[in-house]
Amino acid sequence: MTLRQELEVRTEMLAIRESQIRSRLDASERQIQLTHQHGKGPQSGRRGRRADSTVRSRDTDTPTRRQEETTLQLIPETLRLLRRQAEIRDALRHSSANRVLGERDLFLIRRLLARHPAAVQAITLTASELHRPVESLQTSDVEQRR
Repeated sequence: MTLRQELEVRTEMLAIRESQIRSRLDASERQIQLTHQHGKGPQSGRRGRRADSTVRSRDTDTPTRRQEETTLQLIPETLRLLRRQAEIRDALRHSSANRVLGERDLFLIRRLLARHPAAVQAITLTASELHRPVESLQTSDVEQRR
């Protein structure tokens, strides 16, 4: 294989990898947006009543409570992103990955994590309290600490 052919093959592989990453990130962003839009739960047109005809309690349905519920819904996705970030960093340290793709992936993951600082903070606080790395946490560990 000539150098030119090898270069063309690598360029094509990079384009395929880029499109895969973009599609996964788009899907993650759509899922996160849907979570934000539908995070409050179903509500009917009448004020003070939910679609399942239960009365809202003022103590339990405060904005802070809704924010905590939304944060809990984002924890699995945030944990997945943090694990992927650790995998990419390890691969870059051990030189087993393409540095350009790795850095781009890290940049995109950082951008996604920046959208949900409360979820990232909950995960990092849980990891420090349990004296464990973030990659080893499960969703249940974080939910128990909240």
